[in-house]
Amino acid sequence: MIEEIERERIAIAAFLFGGTARLSGNKVTIAFHPEHNFHKESLEKPQNLQYLAGMVHRHLGDQFNVDIEFDDGVVRKPASQKKLLEKAQLVCQTFNGKIVKEG
Repeated sequence: MIEEIERERIAIAAFLFGGTARLSGNKVTIAFHPEHNFHKESLEKPQNLQYLAGMVHRHLGDQFNVDIEFDDGVVRKPASQKKLLEKAQLVCQTFNGKIVKEG
């Protein structure tokens, strides 16, 4: 499912990278370390949450719900260099900018 999200909505995929998904009963929970507040809040935006719910319904069934929460027990995931570069490129595309190397 994540590959499909990456193709359709790269920003949502980038936000999901910082979380940990769990399936319990009919609920898919995406938990974030409290330091990943931006990721959590971004996914909670109505249009993003609606998209995620649609993906879950498409792949798992309509009976499943999506919940996004903080969890102190979630290990904070450091971003890889590749992921950081992808995010930087996404920001450049969004704001019609370019990456400038200082130094």
